[in-house]
Amino acid sequence: SQDPKQSVINVSKITSWVEDNGFHDWIVADNFNGSYPNELPVGVVFTEGILWGGLVYDGQDQKVRVNGNNYGTGCEPNTRLFRVRTDYYKTDLTLDAASFFNKDKNDVTEDDIEIIRHQYEKDWDEWPADKGAPYYDIDEDGKYVPDVDVPGVPGALQTLWINYNDNLSESMYGSLPIGLEIQETYWAYTSEDPIGNVIYKKVDIIYKGTEASLSNSKIDSMYICQYSDLELGLFSDNFIGCDTILNLGYVYNSKDPDDEYIKFNLAPPAAGYSYLQG
Repeated sequence: SQDPKQSVINVSKITSWVEDNGFHDWIVADNFNGSYPNELPVGVVFTEGILWGGLVYDGQDQKVRVNGNNYGTGCEPNTRLFRVRTDYYKTDLTLDAASFFNKDKNDVTEDDIEIIRHQYEKDWDEWPADKGAPYYDIDEDGKYVPDVDVPGVPGALQTLWINYNDNLSESMYGSLPIGLEIQETYWAYTSEDPIGNVIYKKVDIIYKGTEASLSNSKIDSMYICQYSDLELGLFSDNFIGCDTILNLGYVYNSKDPDDEYIKFNLAPPAAGYSYLQG
């Protein structure tokens, strides 16, 4: 729990676990990456991550190279994981601690809450703005000052930030590393409006090359995708669809009730991913 390798974005009604290398583990009830609604051990995603591939011209023989995160990872962290919450010092963190420690909220202790609060404070003080993590520069002096500025996406209640590379691609995919730095920013809001059902994600990919790269190295015909193994409650009755106008891919249940959601007297939800920009 001190500087954890993985943590959870959990202030909206849907939660998601994120590792410092971009991998999304199945933490909740041994079958879900997160939960929806976020107090229940049932969810809509098994695992997810960013995948990429392209033709790399850097002087090495292997041209087609791929990497990313699905059921495993070919990546390693450049920095530790950081997570901030703008109201951490004054709000009740019981639900926050419950999802992080995978406990019922009634079993959360004061020690659990203080661990979460202390990590929020540490991440606030050590926020890596100099490495690219977003923040609200209140005094507009161009540098992050913990006692003045606000870390995270401006206006968001909670922000999680990771920074990793593709150095382990050969062990995972048999592909030489391209030499990428990947920064992922997750943020969310607490709201009864539809925005309360959303986790936002921004991905920045920087081509830095490897020690073997030439000065004129380049990547051609590169494809990037948001991969997800969607498991909505009971996975065997899921249907998927897409809306090309909304850039939306989604999962929904083929019948009602769903065998997992009915345990909580809930109709199955629908969930998906929408590309907002890129």
